[in-house]
Amino acid sequence: MVRGGASGSALRALRCLAGRALLGSGQWSGDRGLLAETDGLRNVKHLMDLRASGGIWSAAEELDPEDYADGIDELLSVFLPRSRPKLAALPGEVALVATDTPRRWFVGPDWTVRISSGDSDEATAARIFARTGDLALMVWERADPLTDSRRFRVEGGLATAAAFSATSIHPW
Repeated sequence: MVRGGASGSALRALRCLAGRALLGSGQWSGDRGLLAETDGLRNVKHLMDLRASGGIWSAAEELDPEDYADGIDELLSVFLPRSRPKLAALPGEVALVATDTPRRWFVGPDWTVRISSGDSDEATAARIFARTGDLALMVWERADPLTDSRRFRVEGGLATAAAFSATSIHPW
């Protein structure tokens, strides 16, 4: 049995990819399907960690932007509410804008979240633009939009973007 380390990460990543293939084929359904999908989304993080053994995190090309959008949704709708009471207020609202899907996530100063599925030019203190996979890396603390201008474009208040990206959202 493989445990921990890179081998454990590799095994989790393979399970993730196999799970996504089964879910896509409709072989899993109902409650088990939801649990398997959540496990699969969580294991995407392990796949990215495994690929970053050289120090650079990158999105797994095996997954499409909607898979990554689901992972961002999960973090903001499941983990963020658990952490919200302990988080310091943001200086302003930040928008996470996917450049490869019409998805946008708006996080308010009090860490409340709104999700949009269309073009929106709402005024926010800061906007962070990137491919959905790179936004997922950022919210899971695997990329910094302020230091990686190849993958991210930040507009507006840098203090708001910095406060958002420096805050650990998940409670562990």
